[in-house]
Amino acid sequence: MAKKKLFIDYYDDKKWGRKREVRRSPFNREKRVIDILKSLPIIPKHFLDIGCGNGYFMELVKDEIGCSEIIGIENSQYQTNNKKNDLNIIQADIETSLNNVVQDNHFDCIYLGEVIEHVFNPDLIIRICNKKLKKGGILILSTPNLNSWYNRIMFLIGYQPLFYEVSTEDSNIGYGALSRLKRDNLPVGHVRIFNVHSIRELLKKEGFVVSKIQGSPFESFPIVLRLVDTLIGTLITSFSSDLIVIAFKKR
Repeated sequence: MAKKKLFIDYYDDKKWGRKREVRRSPFNREKRVIDILKSLPIIPKHFLDIGCGNGYFMELVKDEIGCSEIIGIENSQYQTNNKKNDLNIIQADIETSLNNVVQDNHFDCIYLGEVIEHVFNPDLIIRICNKKLKKGGILILSTPNLNSWYNRIMFLIGYQPLFYEVSTEDSNIGYGALSRLKRDNLPVGHVRIFNVHSIRELLKKEGFVVSKIQGSPFESFPIVLRLVDTLIGTLITSFSSDLIVIAFKKR
């Protein structure tokens, strides 16, 4: 009997292509990361985007920041095949091949945008990021927040916290009537969800100094709820929907 393949490409043409329209503007978290890059004392020359999809954010960096070298790594063959323009995107399994496809001590900045929640071994990914960065290099990552204000409420009333998937086929399982707040029922492959303390401690364990953590709203909420989400996340980072973490490799 053939061994069943465990890897599921949640971003192929059947799952991702049919449910996502063409993006016309960056997400709030991406705009904030661009602002962070612009605010750095020295513009990064060598930039690595891990889990880059079809290169949408890489193109933003190319246009807005102007790094000398921009490389992307992406698990999904579908996303790589549909990459934007002439971007340098390498198709590779992030967890098993990342260490072999790019140089050590080479990058000034690595971006992990909505990736860490998808991997089975986050310690390894952060460790490899440290290895690939130059001394003093910057790691910027974003990830959903397990302890967002509405997840705290959902825990109290007995529902599954948002972003945490228990099914590989239907992401509405565990939400009951609240599933109507979700955009669709297609899972995206989340396996680990962090909060402010856990992501800070993981980065510290792997040789990073966390400079700042800021919040970002959940884009799929209706406009009124999104405004509330933005306000709460601005006031209390640990209550925000998404976490944007800025960390430096120790010198």
